[in-house]
Amino acid sequence: GAGTGWLTLWLASRGARITAVDISERSLDLLQQNAAAAGVTDQITTCCSDAMNLSELDWPFDLVVGRFVLHHLRPFDTFADMLSRHFVSGRAVFLENSACNPLLMFVRQHIVGHWGIRRFSDEEERPLDHDDEQCLRARFSEVLVSHPELVMFGLVQSHLPWLGRPGRLLVRLDEAVGEMFPALCKWSYLQVIE
Repeated sequence: GAGTGWLTLWLASRGARITAVDISERSLDLLQQNAAAAGVTDQITTCCSDAMNLSELDWPFDLVVGRFVLHHLRPFDTFADMLSRHFVSGRAVFLENSACNPLLMFVRQHIVGHWGIRRFSDEEERPLDHDDEQCLRARFSEVLVSHPELVMFGLVQSHLPWLGRPGRLLVRLDEAVGEMFPALCKWSYLQVIE
């Protein structure tokens, strides 16, 4: 899920050698243009591939990074099997959305996409849930799930951008509530899986 490469460029600027994978040829073309502008093309190899079929890559890697890609992969256990087969040693970090908050899941299923409220997802994708976490735990010796910040109220701003200032206040509300009550971050729509 390298996309146009902001994370790839950030890692490359810090010395990483990267194989950037994305299903979109257009995104990878833009990534290569961005890498050339940043002067890091020597550190980046691109591969246009579906994340479910990564056997042709030069495994193993020290670090596998994904940003909002796992929730697209179904069946999830097929991807987890593929990753565990190739992942001899090293570390994987995925930034993903979470299905842990029942209120957010209700809104996602019954409100978003109606009454002028924008939907960004398609019908095939779904946030990662407890079963997906257990699927990873069954295949890897250590799986850590964390919620580094509260992303809940601010989602209104992304779906209703015409709210303007009130929407931005909801983003700040996430920040304030997350700082005052860190335990509430477990209800965040954002999670990090290591």
